[in-house]
This record gives sequence, structure tokens and C-alpha cells, in this order.
Amino acid sequence: MNPNDIISNDDVALVLSPNFEKDGTWSGTLDLNIAIMPVDKGTEESIGAIEELTNMLITCFRLITEDEEFHHQVMKAMIQYVDRGELLDQDKLDEVEQMIGASDNVYKLNAWTKTRGNA
Repeated sequence: MNPNDIISNDDVALVLSPNFEKDGTWSGTLDLNIAIMPVDKGTEESIGAIEELTNMLITCFRLITEDEEFHHQVMKAMIQYVDRGELLDQDKLDEVEQMIGASDNVYKLNAWTKTRGNA
């Protein structure tokens, strides 16, 4: 799957890039980057709201790594959501499982996509 088939104009994507040691093992760190596509739609107000939400997500990412109490709260909430089955869209499970193992794993998410995993 080509990322260009998933990310299109008006999209904002948060990209997690894992850092690896020389021997190929994961260093335990990630870089967080933003891909902002050309904007064709939306008002100045709606684009500002999207920018604010994106900045809030980046702030949460930083707080998870910098604030032990915040990290604990997020982890506790994540476990509760996973236990209730609220972080995985069962209708998409087969589609996701088919993508696992592909050389270019790309998952299409939106603000309401249910996900699961560890940061």
C-alpha cells in the first residue's frame, strides 16, 4: 500500500519514526513528525481547530515521555479502553491483520478511529 493512496489533500498526519541502534535494535525512542498536505477545503476557523488538535496530540505525546503521573493516567485509561474493546474497531480487524507483515504498513486513522497498542 502506497502512503499516497491514504494521505490526500486536506489531511494532517502524525508520523512516528522509531530510532534504531547500529545493530538494528530499537533504541526505545521515537521521533514525532507532522505531514501536512495542501489544504483545499475548510475555513480559517476549521483549519485553526485542526491545528490546535494536532498541537494538543503532540503535547500529549511529550507529556507521556516527560510527566510520570500523566503517563500513568494515560496507561490506566488505555488499559480500560482495551479491556472494554473500545480501542479496536472489530469491523476493521481482518483488514488490519491482512496489512500486518507488508513492507509498507500504513493504517488510515481519523479522529474517531479505534486503535490499540503501546507507545
